Amino acid sequence: MNEYTGNDVLELLIEIDEFEFEQFYEYAMKYFIENCKDYIKENPAKILQLIYKNDNFNDLKNICLKEIYGVSRKLFRSSEFKLMDKQILL
Repeated sequence: MNEYTGNDVLELLIEIDEFEFEQFYEYAMKYFIENCKDYIKENPAKILQLIYKNDNFNDLKNICLKEIYGVSRKLFRSSEFKLMDKQILL
């Protein structure tokens, strides 16, 4: 999976979750968390928008929130911030 971008892996995770490929989902989630930290830091609003309403992504949501806590300015300056569902921020 090394040739995939963070965005590719995130989209793959969403698709895997929809089709309930549990074993591959766990592998892909672990890969994303361990290998896409820069992507998480660079795209916090996008990631939160995509995963927020899906309970299967609670662990990733918490990791994303922890990852971006230290760089919260980036979140608030993001062009996607204004488009975020306000429930995400509560």
